[in-house]
Amino acid sequence: MLATLYQARVFHRRLRPKAHTLAYNLWALRVDLSALDDLAQRHLLGGQSPLSLEKRDFGPRDGSDLLTWAQTQLREDGPIDFTFLPRWKGRGFSPISVYSTERSALFEVHNTAGEAHSYLIPRTSMAHVQAWKRLWVSPFSQMHGAYDFVFQADAKALDLRVTLRNSKGPILKASLTGLGEPLSLESLAKVRRAPGLVGRRTFAAILWEAVKLRAKGLRPHWGPFAPAEPVTKASLRLDAKNKTPHMRD
Repeated sequence: MLATLYQARVFHRRLRPKAHTLAYNLWALRVDLSALDDLAQRHLLGGQSPLSLEKRDFGPRDGSDLLTWAQTQLREDGPIDFTFLPRWKGRGFSPISVYSTERSALFEVHNTAGEAHSYLIPRTSMAHVQAWKRLWVSPFSQMHGAYDFVFQADAKALDLRVTLRNSKGPILKASLTGLGEPLSLESLAKVRRAPGLVGRRTFAAILWEAVKLRAKGLRPHWGPFAPAEPVTKASLRLDAKNKTPHMRD
């Protein structure tokens, strides 16, 4: 199996300072980065396929080889799986994507301003580490706190969960979950019949949620630019309640 197609659902719950939830159906992909040319030749990704992966969207974001970049960041020479939200007919936005091996996972987070930053998490100790937030993702959130990540993806299912918390507890929780099947011409026919939240609809949905947050009294504002270094490494949680003297409210 060169790639897995997930009929997935995004769920996002903002807890503070104003409660807000959203949920959308969409399609996600997990591909072997060494198989991109093969997938293109089979018309499964790019070309005649409605789904595509633009290399300039990810990693160094200059169109260069993603496998080489990911191997450098993960410090591994073997195959690397890449889980992401593909473009639909050339358009789309993937707010989070994951490069993964048996040992590590690299979570690449994007914002709508065109910036990106990645968080490197060892998979064997994922439940015991956190990564300090370094990228201003939403104009309705502060640059405070740390992320907890949960990730599992195989041929049957996808389970990606992210929690942002500070010293007062969770601020927001987000998940991308779904059932998988092989990426094939038959499964692409399902995508064409029910594309879900893809392409231009993605940006329209983001704008609509921003309107609703503004109506709840939240004021948008942007913080500092993304850090120069592309990756932040995870650090060990200091106690069970995730309250550390370094966290800011």
